[in-house]
Amino acid sequence: MTVYTDHQNLQFFLTKKVWNQRQIRWAQELTNYNFKIVYRPGSRGGKPDALSRRPEYRPEERARHSEESILKPEHFQISVIHQKRNAETALVPEKREATSLRIMKLSDKAIIPKKGSRFAAGHDIYALTDGLVPAKGQTMVETGIAMGLPEGTYGRLAARSGMASKMGIAVGGGVIDSEYTGEVKVILRNHGEADCVFKAGDRIAQLIVEKVANADAMEVDDLGTTERGKAGFGSSDLNPKRSITAKEEGVKICFLHADSTRNEFFSAADINHHPRLTREREKLSSAHINAALT
Repeated sequence: MTVYTDHQNLQFFLTKKVWNQRQIRWAQELTNYNFKIVYRPGSRGGKPDALSRRPEYRPEERARHSEESILKPEHFQISVIHQKRNAETALVPEKREATSLRIMKLSDKAIIPKKGSRFAAGHDIYALTDGLVPAKGQTMVETGIAMGLPEGTYGRLAARSGMASKMGIAVGGGVIDSEYTGEVKVILRNHGEADCVFKAGDRIAQLIVEKVANADAMEVDDLGTTERGKAGFGSSDLNPKRSITAKEEGVKICFLHADSTRNEFFSAADINHHPRLTREREKLSSAHINAALT
């Protein structure tokens, strides 16, 4: 089957020397089918897929247009190197996205990390194969994925709360540098008394992407004075606990007058015996109160 189109964006495939990963995958998928796409520069506008439906563009109607076939194997060359489930394309990579978490599957059985809920902190990481973590031992688990982390971040592999609470499974190591693009592997440590068995596709850990300050180390002669100083492990437990004291203020009562020199002040001790406080409550108008406050 031949598809004729005047979609201008398809010229990109004929003029650009280096394709990005998305274009490569798209082109690879299309070449698996028995059809070709023919680009014909058109003078009319319209929907990109409508050209082949117009009678005047069909060869049997004696259409005479310059045309070029695209997305055929001879128009691009992709070299894929497979070695220990690692793959790379022999093309110049496009500029990395600064804010996206990019995942590359190194195995058809691998599962892309997913969040369990919309606001979950971590992406669930899945085991590539069946395995076992022996009691009081550890196992390195393959995931079949590699990743590209956003700039200014690193990946932290953390334990899943369910496995930690029910089986005593913790994650060892767990720091993934942003420049590391090899397969992600998870070290599972079993602190429980029984072996932990997992299957391919089970969630074994979670990936949390965190910001990091890439500060360079600088030698200095003095670190300055701090409250803790050189006190090390457990020092905060040995020092006396700081006690917070609160001073209770007594109740104060004030009768305000328009003339501030006549204001009367009383304490809680005066409430029950001072004649001024035992008389009927005095009501001041808002005008008097405002005058006293000002």
